[in-house]
Amino acid sequence: MTKEELFELVDIETGEDFTYFENFANLMEADEYLTEEDIGMLLRELDCITFSELAESYFYDVMENLPDNAIDIYNTMEAVKRNIVSISTAIAKGEEQSHKLCREIYNFRNWYSDAQSCYATDLSSGKENLISIRDAIYENKLAGITKTDWVFDFSDCDQLEISEYIINVGELS
Repeated sequence: MTKEELFELVDIETGEDFTYFENFANLMEADEYLTEEDIGMLLRELDCITFSELAESYFYDVMENLPDNAIDIYNTMEAVKRNIVSISTAIAKGEEQSHKLCREIYNFRNWYSDAQSCYATDLSSGKENLISIRDAIYENKLAGITKTDWVFDFSDCDQLEISEYIINVGELS
């Protein structure tokens, strides 16, 4: 993917434009396949402090809309959020951690958008679908607006392998 295609994907013209929640959401939720190299090419153009703040906001919003029975998904997303925020902050302070951030985002995107993750049952029709975690959260968020009653079963979801937990000591105070 070219840099121009990446910028179009996240709806920016330059790296300095990556300042909105929607930019971060587009990166995390896009159906397009991105390699770690693609992600790295984009991240080199961005301000890592802003990226860190957008990650906090994005994960807060997503986790707020998780169904009540998604405790393991919540815990996994909390760990990913901490890692992305911590690594982004470390990069902003001059540490060379971009490969870790690219890997974290790459792994998360693949896990989050895996279409074979969650059983979703529409209680009004009884129809059951196998959907991604991303789509289950989206449907749960819309349920209040569409008045659709859903039951989500995350029990067969693969767990995201988190190779290490990264926390800046300064964040603990």
